[in-house]
Amino acid sequence: MRTPLGRRNLLKAGSLAGLGIGATSLLSACSDAAAQEEANLYKRGPIKLDLDNAENPFGVDGAVPLDVTIFKGGYSDEYATEGHQVLYRNKFPEAEIIHVGTEQISEVVRPRFRSYSPPDILMNAGGERMEMDQLVRDGELTDLSVLLQAPSVDDPGITVGETLREGVVEAGQVGSGKEVWGLPYDFAGYGVWYSQTLFQQNGWTVPTTWTEFMALCAEIKSSGMAPWTYQGKFPYYMLDPIITLAVRHGGRDVMTRFEEDWGSGAWSDDSVEMAVESWAEFVSAGYVLEGTSSMTHLDAQDAWLQGEAAFIPCGSWLENEEKDDVPADFEMGFLPIPALEGSAAPDLVQGTPGEHYVVPKYANNPAGALEYLRIMLSAAGTTAWANHTSSLNVVRGVSFETDRPGVSALRPYLEDDKNLYKNTMEVEHGTFVQQTLFPEINALMRGDRTASQFLSNVKRAL
Repeated sequence: MRTPLGRRNLLKAGSLAGLGIGATSLLSACSDAAAQEEANLYKRGPIKLDLDNAENPFGVDGAVPLDVTIFKGGYSDEYATEGHQVLYRNKFPEAEIIHVGTEQISEVVRPRFRSYSPPDILMNAGGERMEMDQLVRDGELTDLSVLLQAPSVDDPGITVGETLREGVVEAGQVGSGKEVWGLPYDFAGYGVWYSQTLFQQNGWTVPTTWTEFMALCAEIKSSGMAPWTYQGKFPYYMLDPIITLAVRHGGRDVMTRFEEDWGSGAWSDDSVEMAVESWAEFVSAGYVLEGTSSMTHLDAQDAWLQGEAAFIPCGSWLENEEKDDVPADFEMGFLPIPALEGSAAPDLVQGTPGEHYVVPKYANNPAGALEYLRIMLSAAGTTAWANHTSSLNVVRGVSFETDRPGVSALRPYLEDDKNLYKNTMEVEHGTFVQQTLFPEINALMRGDRTASQFLSNVKRAL
């Protein structure tokens, strides 16, 4: 963790390598930034919480602009531009909102972090996000504990934190500290998607066990269709199929070992080894669509929608992401990863708070950013989300009406926490996951790794 410094001192202390610019331009940039520092009126942290002012507990100056950058992925960003930002402007009519929606989070935002001019609020998600563990190590984020202690918008008698589902706060923590560095907003379910229409036409029965799944895949392959594709260039889509297979077999203790250990012991678990071996056998049987490993998420999803593959793994955003491209005779269905025989917890499904919002430490308007998050977690904010995405979020008791068949099939799995487990590997260990685990997953799914080679490589890199 870097030593806390004032913003001006940080500008003077920034290394040439870290900023990627020459000495002359660095001095010039420091001079310009110092002048701007003296001239601007933006409110910077730390933010003091005024519990006696439920309407404006963070002391937002409504005339100060709010700079928002959002990952424009499967949920798009209309829930923000037509929902949350409208609510913010209703409260602060003078505030200008600067909005950027992009899939290239790292490319767009990293230079702004390097120049100490990040957005006020960032939805840091997607395959090209900035890794949370690295942002925390570098001291780039604001602790959001103050948000959780603030009165909720709809009932000042309860705190924002008390409105959240179980496990949400922990999903925003990194390491052993109590600080909350991110607010996950989406509550996504993960599993396997298929066409109900296709299954009905072929008389295929939806599998519940791994043995049934493998037998069905053999039948599908014999029909000339590939049983499986996945979003090859973004191998995190295969993380759930592997880990959930292990967690269902060994129970919640498997995930607990990952959370508490993250060493070779967790990766040597019998259930983890069985899960990796099962997927290696799946690949060797020829059940993966040819060329999958080089496909983007949209390429793979298009191939699946066009009938080139029967199954695809994804989170609950899939139907919203593909709403404009689903064929008229294609009715999405959802099933959890079929369980291995002898599984201790065959009903467990991954339901993980995700799509983390963060407030950068050097944000110009952190008070506005915290209030924006508070509004997002209000009844009006959650309604805006549900109406635009047909999805649940992290607030307790969110409900919505939908005519989307896939979402309707998934939702029952997410409404009861007793059958859910969360996987926060990508938050806690994002750098390792990106640099080591994901390349190994792709190698496994290409058939370039045996199960033992995969596990040995992962454990060697820990």
